[in-house]
Amino acid sequence: AERRGAIDAYAPTHLTQSRVQIDVMSADHAVSATLRDAVVAAMQFQRGVIGGTTVHSVIPAEPLDGPVFYDKDLRLFVRPLDFFIFHEGN
Repeated sequence: AERRGAIDAYAPTHLTQSRVQIDVMSADHAVSATLRDAVVAAMQFQRGVIGGTTVHSVIPAEPLDGPVFYDKDLRLFVRPLDFFIFHEGN
């Protein structure tokens, strides 16, 4: 069993969850899948200080092989990727 500390309502920071969406776009369907894999590899399970904020974890918010849309006007395949970022907040 993991022992956890007491909750301190007066603590200067607290754990916060944010959602980030990254849209991968490419004129080629296969390339959009390759770009998706690269973004996931770069984002997934990152932690540390990022942009001055202490990040505890980054995890996918949904299945990563989700919908692919085709924008006829731009002639691009679009893959939205959502991530949850758990970080220190004020």
